[in-house]
Amino acid sequence: MEFSRRNFLSYSGALAIAGGTVMNTGCWNPFSPDVLAQITKYVAVGLQAFSAVVGIATSAGVINPVEGDVIFGVINLVKAGFADLQTAVSNYNAAPADQKQTLLGKVATAVAVLEGSIQEFWNDLHIPNPTLSAVIEGLLGVILSTLAGWGSLLPSVVGYQKKALPKAIVVTPKKRSPKEFKKDFNAIIVQGAYGQYLVN
Repeated sequence: MEFSRRNFLSYSGALAIAGGTVMNTGCWNPFSPDVLAQITKYVAVGLQAFSAVVGIATSAGVINPVEGDVIFGVINLVKAGFADLQTAVSNYNAAPADQKQTLLGKVATAVAVLEGSIQEFWNDLHIPNPTLSAVIEGLLGVILSTLAGWGSLLPSVVGYQKKALPKAIVVTPKKRSPKEFKKDFNAIIVQGAYGQYLVN
Protein backbone atom coordinates (compact mmCIF):
# COMPACT_ATOMS: atom_id res chain seq x y z
CA MET A 1 0.00 0.00 0.00
CA GLU A 2 1.50 3.34 -1.07
CA PHE A 3 0.89 6.72 0.52
CA SER A 4 1.53 10.24 -0.68
CA ARG A 5 3.37 12.80 1.45
CA ARG A 6 0.01 14.50 1.97
CA ASN A 7 -1.48 11.31 3.44
CA PHE A 8 1.52 10.83 5.68
CA LEU A 9 1.11 14.35 7.01
CA SER A 10 -2.55 13.53 7.66
CA TYR A 11 -1.44 10.65 9.82
CA SER A 12 0.96 12.89 11.66
CA GLY A 13 -1.84 15.38 12.18
CA ALA A 14 -3.99 12.62 13.63
CA LEU A 15 -1.37 12.21 16.34
CA ALA A 16 -2.41 15.64 17.61
CA ILE A 17 -5.32 13.75 19.14
CA ALA A 18 -2.68 12.30 21.47
CA GLY A 19 -0.25 15.18 22.04
CA GLY A 20 0.79 16.31 25.55
CA THR A 21 1.69 14.39 28.68
CA VAL A 22 2.02 10.64 29.14
CA MET A 23 -0.14 10.24 32.23
CA ASN A 24 -2.20 12.40 34.52
CA THR A 25 -4.18 10.70 37.28
CA GLY A 26 -3.68 13.24 40.03
CA CYS A 27 -6.55 15.66 39.57
CA TRP A 28 -9.54 14.67 41.72
CA ASN A 29 -11.95 17.12 43.26
CA PRO A 30 -14.79 16.45 43.47
CA PHE A 31 -15.50 12.87 42.34
CA SER A 32 -18.63 12.12 40.34
CA PRO A 33 -19.96 8.54 40.10
CA ASP A 34 -20.70 9.30 36.44
CA VAL A 35 -16.95 8.99 35.84
CA LEU A 36 -17.16 5.27 36.61
CA ALA A 37 -20.19 4.91 34.37
CA GLN A 38 -18.19 6.45 31.53
CA ILE A 39 -15.19 4.20 32.25
CA THR A 40 -17.48 1.17 32.13
CA LYS A 41 -18.76 2.24 28.71
CA TYR A 42 -15.19 2.79 27.55
CA VAL A 43 -13.82 -0.64 28.56
CA ALA A 44 -15.59 -2.61 25.82
CA VAL A 45 -14.84 -0.12 23.04
CA GLY A 46 -11.26 0.35 24.25
CA LEU A 47 -10.62 -3.39 24.19
CA GLN A 48 -12.10 -3.65 20.71
CA ALA A 49 -9.88 -0.80 19.58
CA PHE A 50 -6.75 -2.40 21.02
CA SER A 51 -7.65 -5.68 19.32
CA ALA A 52 -7.93 -3.74 16.04
CA VAL A 53 -4.42 -2.36 16.52
CA VAL A 54 -3.10 -5.87 17.15
CA GLY A 55 -4.91 -7.04 14.01
CA ILE A 56 -3.34 -4.30 11.88
CA ALA A 57 0.13 -5.01 13.24
CA THR A 58 -0.33 -8.74 12.68
CA SER A 59 -1.59 -8.30 9.11
CA ALA A 60 1.48 -6.17 8.37
CA GLY A 61 3.81 -8.85 9.75
CA VAL A 62 4.92 -6.65 12.65
CA ILE A 63 3.56 -9.18 15.14
CA ASN A 64 4.48 -12.75 14.26
CA PRO A 65 5.84 -15.92 15.91
CA VAL A 66 9.41 -14.73 15.29
CA GLU A 67 8.83 -11.97 17.84
CA GLY A 68 8.70 -14.66 20.53
CA ASP A 69 6.65 -14.73 23.68
CA VAL A 70 7.42 -11.18 24.83
CA ILE A 71 5.03 -9.23 22.63
CA PHE A 72 2.27 -11.81 23.06
CA GLY A 73 2.74 -11.63 26.82
CA VAL A 74 2.29 -7.86 26.74
CA ILE A 75 -0.81 -8.19 24.54
CA ASN A 76 -2.29 -10.51 27.16
CA LEU A 77 -1.37 -8.01 29.88
CA VAL A 78 -3.28 -5.26 28.07
CA LYS A 79 -6.34 -7.45 27.58
CA ALA A 80 -6.21 -8.49 31.23
CA GLY A 81 -5.84 -4.82 32.16
CA PHE A 82 -9.16 -3.96 30.55
CA ALA A 83 -10.80 -6.84 32.43
CA ASP A 84 -9.19 -5.74 35.70
CA LEU A 85 -10.46 -2.20 35.19
CA GLN A 86 -13.98 -3.47 34.66
CA THR A 87 -13.72 -5.62 37.79
CA ALA A 88 -12.41 -2.70 39.85
CA VAL A 89 -15.35 -0.54 38.81
CA SER A 90 -17.82 -3.34 39.56
CA ASN A 91 -16.29 -3.88 43.00
CA TYR A 92 -16.58 -0.17 43.76
CA ASN A 93 -20.22 -0.07 42.70
CA ALA A 94 -21.10 -3.08 44.84
CA ALA A 95 -19.18 -1.98 47.96
CA PRO A 96 -20.66 -0.34 51.07
CA ALA A 97 -19.97 3.35 51.55
CA ASP A 98 -17.14 2.86 54.06
CA GLN A 99 -15.10 0.87 51.51
CA LYS A 100 -15.67 3.01 48.45
CA GLN A 101 -12.72 5.37 48.95
CA THR A 102 -10.22 2.48 49.06
CA LEU A 103 -11.82 0.77 46.08
CA LEU A 104 -11.85 4.01 44.12
CA GLY A 105 -8.09 4.08 44.55
CA LYS A 106 -7.98 0.59 43.06
CA VAL A 107 -9.91 1.84 40.03
CA ALA A 108 -7.33 4.61 39.59
CA THR A 109 -4.52 2.08 39.87
CA ALA A 110 -6.18 -0.20 37.30
CA VAL A 111 -6.31 2.73 34.86
CA ALA A 112 -2.64 3.53 35.45
CA VAL A 113 -1.54 -0.10 35.09
CA LEU A 114 -3.49 -0.42 31.84
CA GLU A 115 -1.87 2.73 30.48
CA GLY A 116 1.53 1.35 31.43
CA SER A 117 0.84 -1.97 29.67
CA ILE A 118 -0.24 -0.21 26.47
CA GLN A 119 2.91 1.91 26.55
CA GLU A 120 4.95 -1.26 27.02
CA PHE A 121 3.21 -2.80 24.00
CA TRP A 122 4.15 0.24 21.90
CA ASN A 123 7.72 0.16 23.20
CA ASP A 124 8.12 -3.51 22.23
CA LEU A 125 6.81 -3.05 18.68
CA HIS A 126 9.41 -2.73 15.94
CA ILE A 127 7.80 -1.12 12.88
CA PRO A 128 10.17 -0.40 9.98
CA ASN A 129 7.48 1.31 7.88
CA PRO A 130 7.19 4.92 9.15
CA THR A 131 3.66 5.37 7.78
CA LEU A 132 2.39 2.24 9.50
CA SER A 133 4.21 3.30 12.65
CA ALA A 134 2.41 6.67 12.57
CA VAL A 135 -0.96 4.95 12.13
CA ILE A 136 -0.43 2.58 15.06
CA GLU A 137 0.97 5.35 17.26
CA GLY A 138 -2.06 7.49 16.46
CA LEU A 139 -4.51 4.70 17.27
CA LEU A 140 -2.81 3.84 20.54
CA GLY A 141 -2.68 7.55 21.32
CA VAL A 142 -6.48 7.76 21.12
CA ILE A 143 -6.80 4.79 23.49
CA LEU A 144 -4.23 6.20 25.93
CA SER A 145 -5.47 9.78 25.91
CA THR A 146 -9.01 8.61 26.64
CA LEU A 147 -7.81 6.48 29.54
CA ALA A 148 -5.80 9.42 30.84
CA GLY A 149 -8.79 11.71 30.44
CA TRP A 150 -11.04 9.63 32.68
CA GLY A 151 -8.14 8.74 34.95
CA SER A 152 -7.50 12.43 35.57
CA LEU A 153 -10.81 12.55 37.45
CA LEU A 154 -9.80 9.75 39.84
CA PRO A 155 -7.64 9.94 42.98
CA SER A 156 -3.86 10.11 42.63
CA VAL A 157 -2.31 6.67 42.14
CA VAL A 158 -0.31 5.39 45.11
CA GLY A 159 2.09 2.44 45.05
CA TYR A 160 2.35 1.99 41.28
CA GLN A 161 5.49 3.05 39.45
CA LYS A 162 5.27 3.32 35.68
CA LYS A 163 8.15 1.65 33.85
CA ALA A 164 10.72 3.94 32.29
CA LEU A 165 10.58 2.98 28.62
CA PRO A 166 12.90 4.03 25.78
CA LYS A 167 9.87 4.67 23.57
CA ALA A 168 6.57 6.08 24.84
CA ILE A 169 3.55 7.82 23.35
CA VAL A 170 2.98 11.30 24.73
CA VAL A 171 -0.70 12.12 25.17
CA THR A 172 -2.99 14.88 26.34
CA PRO A 173 -5.81 13.51 28.54
CA LYS A 174 -9.14 13.74 26.73
CA LYS A 175 -12.46 12.54 28.17
CA ARG A 176 -14.27 10.94 25.24
CA SER A 177 -17.71 9.36 25.15
CA PRO A 178 -17.84 6.04 23.26
CA LYS A 179 -19.23 7.93 20.26
CA GLU A 180 -16.40 10.48 20.33
CA PHE A 181 -13.85 7.72 20.81
CA LYS A 182 -15.11 5.78 17.79
CA LYS A 183 -15.08 8.93 15.67
CA ASP A 184 -11.46 9.79 16.49
CA PHE A 185 -10.20 6.21 16.32
CA ASN A 186 -12.02 5.34 13.10
CA ALA A 187 -10.82 8.53 11.41
CA ILE A 188 -7.26 7.19 11.64
CA ILE A 189 -8.41 3.72 10.55
CA VAL A 190 -10.01 5.19 7.43
CA GLN A 191 -6.95 7.30 6.61
CA GLY A 192 -4.85 4.16 6.73
CA ALA A 193 -7.25 2.18 4.52
CA TYR A 194 -7.80 -0.41 7.26
CA GLY A 195 -11.59 -0.32 7.04
CA GLN A 196 -11.97 -3.93 8.17
CA TYR A 197 -10.75 -2.83 11.61
CA LEU A 198 -13.31 -0.09 12.24
CA VAL A 199 -14.62 0.01 15.80
CA ASN A 200 -18.41 -0.24 15.88
